[in-house]
Formats: sequence, C-alpha cells, structure tokens
Amino acid sequence: MVGLISIGGRYIGLANAAYFISDPVLLGFKTGAALYIASTQLPKLLGVEGATGNFFERIGHVIGSLPEAHLPSLLFGLGAIALFIVFQRSFPGHPITLVVVVAVVALMSVFHLAATGIKVVGDLPLGLPEIGFPEIHFADISELVPVALACFLLAYGEAISVARSFAQKHGYDINPQQELTALGAANIATGMTHGFPVAGGMSQTAVNDMGGASSPAALIVTSVAIALTLIFFAQFCHNLPEPVLGAICVDGSVTSDTHRRSASVAQYLAHRVYNYPAWNDRGSISGTSAGAAPCSSRCIGHAGRPRIETACGLPRT
Repeated sequence: MVGLISIGGRYIGLANAAYFISDPVLLGFKTGAALYIASTQLPKLLGVEGATGNFFERIGHVIGSLPEAHLPSLLFGLGAIALFIVFQRSFPGHPITLVVVVAVVALMSVFHLAATGIKVVGDLPLGLPEIGFPEIHFADISELVPVALACFLLAYGEAISVARSFAQKHGYDINPQQELTALGAANIATGMTHGFPVAGGMSQTAVNDMGGASSPAALIVTSVAIALTLIFFAQFCHNLPEPVLGAICVDGSVTSDTHRRSASVAQYLAHRVYNYPAWNDRGSISGTSAGAAPCSSRCIGHAGRPRIETACGLPRT
C-alpha cells in the first residue's frame, strides 16, 4: 500500500512537497540524523547495551555506561574507525571497507576473540525470501490506509531530505517524481517479500556514499553480491563483530569525505571495467549521456545529468 501510494502520488503532485523543504531544515535534518545515528552506534562501540529514546536520552545512557565499557570492544571499534580514515586517504578508490571487514572476521575466527566478550553478528539465515502476495483481508484495508499514509509521509520526507543532502554535496540535481517512483517500487518489492515499509535512510546512504556506490553498475553488482551472500556466504559473517558494524555507521554518517573516500567493490569493478583497454567509449559502463565526456562510473546524477567531478579519487579518463 505504501508503494502504491508513492507511485500514485507522482501523478497527483505529491512530489511537490520536496520543494517546501528549505535548506535550513535540510541542514538541520542532516546534522540531526548524523548525530542520532552516531548515538545509536556508540553502545556497540563501547560493548554495552543500547537504549531507546531520543538523542539526549541515548547520549545520557552512553555517558552513564562509560564505567561499564568493554575494553576489547572499544579497541576494536576505535581501531576500525582509525583504519577507515587512514586507508581512505592512503588508498582512495579501493574497497577499503570490505578489506577491513574481511580482515577483522579472519582475526576474530583465527584467535577466537569472541571468547573475550566481543559481541558478534552470530548465525544468519541462508537463502532468499519467498516471493508472493501477502494475505490481505478486505476488513483490514480501513485500518491499514491511515498507517500506510503515515509511513509514506515519513518515508518520502526522509528519502527526499537525504537525496537533497547528497545532491547538494556532490553538485547534481534530483527528480522528486523519479524518487517517488523508486520509493514506490522498493516498497512494492518489499511487500512481495513480506517485509516492512522501507525508505532511503541517512546511515545506509552515507555508508554507500563513503564507498562510492552511486552508479547503476554499483547497484547491479551490489544486488548480486547481496544475493550471493544470502545464499552462500552468510555463514562466514558469524564472527563479524558488532563494534566494527558500529564503526562503519559512525564513520559513514559523520566523517565521510567528499573527495577522498574508499570505493565499494561495485564502484571499483565498474571503474576497472570501464578503463579496460578494449572497452569502447561509446558504451561505457558509466552510461554517460550523448555529448558528455566519459569519466568514472559516478558520472551520472539522479536526473541523468552528467556530473563534473570524479569520484573516490579515480582519475578522469
């Protein structure tokens, strides 16, 4: 229902709500979201239990929990953040996040560091979700409509705010109508797999931006990687420590740099494929528009406009 409202809203002008979000509100949202996300991840870094509530309540809980901080967890989290910062500046354009995560999982497995009390992700279910229509009874529609409308307003408000934040950061335009369609398609697909309503989130977007995953090629490669992970490789994530997950979110939300950040595997592969010597520049993986100079796979903005900057420190070709 959220997906249908989103797609239908494109044709009745709901996308115009994006133009009523002023820059000060957008800046406040971006700053508040970054602080709130950091507050949710700090307990993981400290190895303590999290808390519910607003930002101030969470920060108060973190401060009160400092005497109970788990030293190995704190060292792992701070070490991960330090590695992200150093490697992003030393090796821009490479999948640093993946390298760090694989190294940490290997370290946890070889030395059995979970025995020290560091919390790990644990067992993850293998396989893809079943696809099918959810069971909906006519009597439920009247109760679901107000909830679906509320979910839509929150989802679109957050998604368009995040989209505008990163559009301003990188200097490209967004298409609110297209954002509505994408939000609707994502929610319909999620509903078909029996999931909850979804939206574009600041933390996930910041992590993707930190990795440079912003092209159609990145989307395809990332989707395939997620599917393969769910089918075959989820078991290898058992020893992934939660402090490192918290470090990824904190680093992506607060300390990501516009011009010097690590590339995702998708971005890295897209760049390598594009620069393959035998590749024809007319059909580049970047999908540049006619008349635009070819460059790395971040060349296209959300509205199909060619970008003018290079991504992740990758050289313009």
